[in-house]
Amino acid sequence: MSRFPLLDAEPARAALRTGPPRARKVVRVITRLNIGGPAQHAVLLTAHLGRHGWTSRLLAGRADPHEGDMSDLAAAHEVPLVVVPTLRNGAGPLADIAAFIWLYRYFRRERPDVVHLHLLKARLLGGLAARLARVPLVVETFHGALFADYYRPSVSRFLAWLERGLARLMDGVVAVSDAVADELRRLRVTPDEKITVIPLGLNLEPFLEAAFAPGVLRRQLGVGDEVPLIGVVGRLVPIKGLQYFVEAAAEMASRLAQVRFVIVGDGSERPRWSGRSRGRRSVGRFTSWDGEETSNGCIRTSTSSCSPR
Repeated sequence: MSRFPLLDAEPARAALRTGPPRARKVVRVITRLNIGGPAQHAVLLTAHLGRHGWTSRLLAGRADPHEGDMSDLAAAHEVPLVVVPTLRNGAGPLADIAAFIWLYRYFRRERPDVVHLHLLKARLLGGLAARLARVPLVVETFHGALFADYYRPSVSRFLAWLERGLARLMDGVVAVSDAVADELRRLRVTPDEKITVIPLGLNLEPFLEAAFAPGVLRRQLGVGDEVPLIGVVGRLVPIKGLQYFVEAAAEMASRLAQVRFVIVGDGSERPRWSGRSRGRRSVGRFTSWDGEETSNGCIRTSTSSCSPR
């Protein structure tokens, strides 16, 4: 088995070798560009793949109303974003059928050499549409744990069965870490020879430079330089385990009179933590996500910063 088995997929290699020379085209589809690693991954891949002789396109559905949207990241990297009108979590069967038809027609018209799929709904609808449209190479990326802490056991079993069927449509399966690959093997989602581990490549420069611009968020929050400030940055959803941060904050506040805490983020659990933090000295402030500046400001300013898993 090669180090990158997805590159060995047949008949994909033969299809890519034949025909007149032209710029190869990859179409990347993601369910939504909500705040998180998958959205950054999809945007950066699309932006930089052109340096290697590929024409790269990014298709995305719409973020949920309670989620932060990273479409501005695509604009910052000069990535034209094609919005799939009805591709959205929880949109319902009719909207899903419309998204499937839209994707099929797009693939037939654009004739990509590769379709690269991210997040469950895009992987499901995009995988079916790409196969029906006879796309030579179809690849999906798993960005994290499949089911742990997300669903009831019965729902997890159904989704594992669904993922096994979906993986059969794929020429290659990318896992962003060894742990994700191990879970794919444990759940028998796909044969080992289809799996390739490719760690995420993200732009870390703003975080590496964070220490050189201190005090931004402290001034906004009215917290003096002498007061320890501990912040957490991330999506506010159940899987991120924000309750552990709040519990630890309460314990620390009972021992250290001057310590302050801040939560930076957005998501479905924002009302829960915003409401609880107001009545607690332990979590002194709730700050909604306002893009890269707010998250970097938290890192520049805090005595310690946390990132939910």
